[in-house]
Amino acid sequence: MKNHKTKKMRLVVAGIILLAVAFISHAWSRDTAEVNPPDKPQMAEEPKTTQGTLHAVDEEGEVMLEFPLKHTSVYARISGFLAQVEVKQHFHNPHNEKIEAVYVFPLPENSAVNEMIMVVGTRNIYGEIHKRRVARQIYEQARAVGKRTALLEQERPNIFTQSVANIQPGEEIVITIRYVQALKYDRGVYRYVFPMVVGPRFIPGAPSGKKGTGWAPDTNTVPDASRITPPVLKPGRRSGHDISLTVTLDAGLSIEDLNSKSHDIELTDESVGKATVSIMAQDTIPNKDFVLEYRVAEEKPRAAFLTHYSQQGGYLLLMLQPSLESVTRNIEPKEIFFVVDCSGSMSGYPIQKVKEAMYYCIQGISPDDTFQIISFSSNASAFSPKPVPATRLHKEEALDYIQALHGSGGTMMIEGIKACLDYPHVPERKRIVFFMTDGLIGNDSQILAAIKEKVGATRLFSFGVGSSPNRSLLERMAQLGRGTSQYIRQDEDAQPVITAMLSRISKPYLTDVEIDWGGLAVGDVYPNPIPDLYSAQPLILFARYNGSGQAAVILRGRIDGQPYEERIWISLPNWNPDNSSLASVWAREKIKYLCLEQLGGRMPGIEQEVTNLALEYNLMSQYTSFVAVDEVIPEGSDTTLPMTIAIPVPMPDGVSFTGVFGPPSGYPGDYVKGATLGKAKFDLSFQRQPRFVGTPQNTRARRSFALPASRAALSPIRSEKLAESLGSRSTSHFYGYGGYGSQYRGSADKKEGLGLLLYADKEESEYLQQGHRALSEKDKDLYNMLSATYYGQKLNETKANEILKKLLNSKDGSEVAVGLNLLATLAQQKVKIDKAHIARAIKLATDGENEHIRSQALSAVCTIKKPVPLNILRRTAKDKDAAVRMLTAYALADKKLGKEAERLIALLVADKDPRVAALAIKAETEARKINSLIPELSNILLQADSDQQYFAVLEAGLGLARLAGADPTVKTKVRKIFVQALDKDYPTSTTKGKYNLKKAISLIALKTLAGYEQEDAYPGILKLASDGDKDVQAMAVSVLVGYKKAASYLSENILNKESFLDKPELLATVVQHLRGYEPGDDFYVAAQKLLKSKKVAGRSHAVLRAALVEALFDRGNKNDIEYLVSLLRKDSYWKVRRSILARLAALRKEKVLDTAVGALDDPHPVIRQLALAEAVAATAKKGKSAIYLDKLSQNPTPANCEQIFVAEGLSSDLSMRPLEELRKVLIARGAKIS
Repeated sequence: MKNHKTKKMRLVVAGIILLAVAFISHAWSRDTAEVNPPDKPQMAEEPKTTQGTLHAVDEEGEVMLEFPLKHTSVYARISGFLAQVEVKQHFHNPHNEKIEAVYVFPLPENSAVNEMIMVVGTRNIYGEIHKRRVARQIYEQARAVGKRTALLEQERPNIFTQSVANIQPGEEIVITIRYVQALKYDRGVYRYVFPMVVGPRFIPGAPSGKKGTGWAPDTNTVPDASRITPPVLKPGRRSGHDISLTVTLDAGLSIEDLNSKSHDIELTDESVGKATVSIMAQDTIPNKDFVLEYRVAEEKPRAAFLTHYSQQGGYLLLMLQPSLESVTRNIEPKEIFFVVDCSGSMSGYPIQKVKEAMYYCIQGISPDDTFQIISFSSNASAFSPKPVPATRLHKEEALDYIQALHGSGGTMMIEGIKACLDYPHVPERKRIVFFMTDGLIGNDSQILAAIKEKVGATRLFSFGVGSSPNRSLLERMAQLGRGTSQYIRQDEDAQPVITAMLSRISKPYLTDVEIDWGGLAVGDVYPNPIPDLYSAQPLILFARYNGSGQAAVILRGRIDGQPYEERIWISLPNWNPDNSSLASVWAREKIKYLCLEQLGGRMPGIEQEVTNLALEYNLMSQYTSFVAVDEVIPEGSDTTLPMTIAIPVPMPDGVSFTGVFGPPSGYPGDYVKGATLGKAKFDLSFQRQPRFVGTPQNTRARRSFALPASRAALSPIRSEKLAESLGSRSTSHFYGYGGYGSQYRGSADKKEGLGLLLYADKEESEYLQQGHRALSEKDKDLYNMLSATYYGQKLNETKANEILKKLLNSKDGSEVAVGLNLLATLAQQKVKIDKAHIARAIKLATDGENEHIRSQALSAVCTIKKPVPLNILRRTAKDKDAAVRMLTAYALADKKLGKEAERLIALLVADKDPRVAALAIKAETEARKINSLIPELSNILLQADSDQQYFAVLEAGLGLARLAGADPTVKTKVRKIFVQALDKDYPTSTTKGKYNLKKAISLIALKTLAGYEQEDAYPGILKLASDGDKDVQAMAVSVLVGYKKAASYLSENILNKESFLDKPELLATVVQHLRGYEPGDDFYVAAQKLLKSKKVAGRSHAVLRAALVEALFDRGNKNDIEYLVSLLRKDSYWKVRRSILARLAALRKEKVLDTAVGALDDPHPVIRQLALAEAVAATAKKGKSAIYLDKLSQNPTPANCEQIFVAEGLSSDLSMRPLEELRKVLIARGAKIS
């Protein structure tokens, strides 16, 4: 019902009929942005006041620093190459109204985020992974009705946004985020990094709006800039947010050289191979990356590997350390380009560190090499016209050049990339690039795409400079450049880093690397392609495997063109429940590979593949998000939206605030006055951009409001709006009705559709362009005033009406059309409009000189006058132009017009133009529910014999379905019409793409017939279940489950043949249906066979596995139970394991304790909590929490687990304790366990 109401709201006339106005506004805001030359970086325009974003100040305008994020705690457990990390963010509302907190924060670039939990009081609300758009919709809906809700979104591989809505006054909400990552390992050193702050990004491009809460507007180059630029605190200010961090290290061998160059640390619980490290209290400001390094007491291993094998298959981490040190080859001469970032964010300590690093670079170059230095900020400049020999004289000149560098201006990194990679290559020299930067830019993908395109045979090594470099960008630059990445903090000695890197490039390295797996079934290996290997550099691979076996793995490659080979023996088990996090790490690596593949342009299928992979493995990605909703609405909460507070972040340690933003006194955007929230005052405006924000162009953009003239440019926007109005969210097609219209949108030509036919009128587009062009040429003042309106700048009402008068009375028809668009826009902005202008618009709607004028005028009238007077609609309903009649149909949807409007609707339903008829049908069935037209709609649906009637026939079907859904008294009548439609052969379009009308009507009919269960429909539905179209088949099967007589058909043709494995929800429905009809052994055999199949492994098939598990529990066969016991350790999805554990506990009451204890080490916290609750209940005294076991088996929720803990006087967080501690607790309660 909620979705149905939402769709009804889409019929609001102003939003639907002003498609052209919306498009013009979009085009104008995009095409008219002023471009600032890079040599004059400027602050952004005066920010507009927007409702909802807060920055706290006291009564005198000074900073209160009373922000909701109080504390972040980080706990990392490191074992071998893997780290499992838990991050807790503590949000507290200090104000007397509910709030929404928005926090932009970093995580490691290789983190596989697989869990989010919202903790409210003692209750844990576990986040669910969804497609990003769906998760945002769930969050917004919960936010709108007053529910506490949390949303975690990924903006970049290392930048995330946490939104927490409806935090009540005085309330604390804790967000727990868990992820796993592989440690960096190089030259025998393990390195764990936890980033703490998102530094200010340079944002190139022309402003194009603002979607997020950041200080930067979105631009045409960085369309999400406002989502990656959190507000920044002025120097000396604190937000009250601090951080604690603890690392528990289990290296397995004696630990050596354990240190942190970034933070003061305290070492506790030190023993052989183990240690616990915490940052000290004086170092808890989250303004720099935490870096922990250590070695283990053994010689560098030649190889190491980890495996995990479950029902989902096998996962492998393989580390190889080739012995390249002993290889002697001739080293070819090099041409080394040093590229240095001299932008504003590098000013201060970072640029001084770069100068130090460059000193050692220049001094360390071999005399046989040549070199060049490129510096860039707003543009690029070179030390010399061409690379020069590394003579003593050239080195001295280079050091002088370096000493004169300073940090200022924008970060036009693309100029530095072009300067080094576009320079003509010298064949006899190997080109090496040392790229030194903090990487604080927003156009990451543009830079990476340029490297991918231009790198050729060049080797690029990235050097991250400073306390919080953009590691995601730097790692990927090195990967695409077939080099490595290094990092130099501003407070550490640069010489060891530079010396090691110069040594690395001066030695032989392995190219054309490949792995021969010796017959083992290993695949999906990442990184892909396998990178070049340099001296002392390990090769770390992640892969999938099947089966088991032992073999000699062969590493092959070439050194200076000569073959190289090295062997290592590995053993792959066919079952290993340990290292389960390898699955997540492998999936994250594959996602990284897919995203790099997409650089330089969208590739078909990549987004869907990433989405499917992330959903299957429960992972964050740029296309998937976690959302949690507390269904308990706080007492006293209302539906007013919470005020949004953007959490400010500190400037990264060592980065100059003035170098980025200018003097603090000139930075007015962080805390200013505005709305009142309790006793605190808040600002509703955004921060000003950093002064280095600019664009790469050297010329000012031509100010033009010209609309795109092509049909392709215009039709998607218009057809999308139209499709929405007809009940679908298709971009280019009118498919309509509920949630199943999208199931067949792919069957038609993507470039055509009803929206294209209705509104993609090239003549109309050119007509509007003509008006804009005329204004820009002959009346620039008027033109500029008009542009200000479309930018949303408030106009003086008197001036606005003067503009309207001039345009509406122009003798140039195209200028009149522009004036009518402006009239509608001003009406939407609640500007008071003179009655004379409204009268003029009404006159033009009926008597305009051409169809363009009349349609624009009617659009404006519909915006101003609601409802539109019938005396106007009587005339426009008979207009010779179809577009005017369609707009009339929209206007007639207003119920305030009464019964008299129904006659006009009937007239339009019978219109000779099927597009007009389609929109009239929609108006009468969705807004008015006129049942008297059912015979007419039935006639259109059943008598269609021409593909030209496509839209009218389709809308007739949709209209009948709407009427049946709205009025139960006509449902049977409509269903009988659809029974006839099932047998009708509809014509296939031969004009506007291959429209499959038969498929569309079949889906609508089947949806309406769901639950009908009458004999007259059964033959037609059964026939469609065997239809060649998969979507129609699936819908027919979903309807067949309502027929008991279909059980044998479903069992034999759907389950046994493993049909529809790509539709697990449908198969699950079939299984649940068959369970209700006392099936025979054949069903259970098929169910167990399907459950054991690898085809249904993974998260995407979890709902099917859960249904199969329940079916096997129904039978209660001993063999089934034993299999399910083993599945408790194997299944990859926690919800399936939860179902198994709960049912096993109920079924095997005498073995509850054994079953529960066996699950105490499950990787998912919900399973551990459930297992502990069952174990506690199993050891309870009679009459106490044991009574909750049956309830828990039926509804294994965290809340029911809590009841047991409370009854036994135990802490609810006990389930998060180590396994050994839990065993001790249970033994103390009398449990006899090993």
